[in-house]
Amino acid sequence: MTYCPTEWVSSYTYQGIRDRLVAEAALFPGAAPAERVAAGAGPAGDPAVHVAAVVNLTAQTATIEHVNPLPGDPVPTSSAADTRLRLRVTTANGATEEHPVEFKPNLCRLPDEDETGLIDAVIHMDDSTTAVEVLIDANPVATFRPGAVPGTVENLQVTRPTAEPEDEAGITIVHSVLSWDDMSAKDGHHTYVVQASTDHGDTWRTLAVSATETTLPVDPTTFASAEQVRFRVLTTNGISYTEASTDDVAVTEL
Repeated sequence: MTYCPTEWVSSYTYQGIRDRLVAEAALFPGAAPAERVAAGAGPAGDPAVHVAAVVNLTAQTATIEHVNPLPGDPVPTSSAADTRLRLRVTTANGATEEHPVEFKPNLCRLPDEDETGLIDAVIHMDDSTTAVEVLIDANPVATFRPGAVPGTVENLQVTRPTAEPEDEAGITIVHSVLSWDDMSAKDGHHTYVVQASTDHGDTWRTLAVSATETTLPVDPTTFASAEQVRFRVLTTNGISYTEASTDDVAVTEL
């Protein structure tokens, strides 16, 4: 067992991956109408937003991978007291606010490799936010700009493929496809959270986070123990989101 690549996954890594999947499954919990939904708000009504970025401290570079609003009342991550990293949030009126964030280093880094790691933070942002920047030693190295407020997707449906391809062993593979139209995408970049519920919307399982396509293959075996399943798509510009869902679909029809 090891904590590094190219070897068997350790219990530490396995538990970390499981915890991450559980956390992602908890995004956008509960059922809500198909209209604009307010994200979890702070004391001033500002939505809580999750920001994930890959950082290279040696090269002074970063890439913002995910920016997603969180509903309910999520707890913001604690500000780091002594850190080279900050998130700078700019609003429409030009006001800025900086948040010191923790650097989570790559524990498998060899002595001669760059110092790399992650930012994984939840902070409150004004809903008029126009930019989120990663700062290293006060220098901006990556920027995320929210698109227009998303509209609710249309024509959300599950269809079976007309052709049923076979794998290398000659076994027929049938994957239904969940698809939708996003007419508001032309006004700005949107991503999608796709979830499924087998208990009429009481709880939801996350199938995709930060998806960029308006289709998603659906494997019926994922829901083999259930009688019915419904799907929902949450469209976000990073700060706010809207929701649309299907009716319950019989698993035998997938």
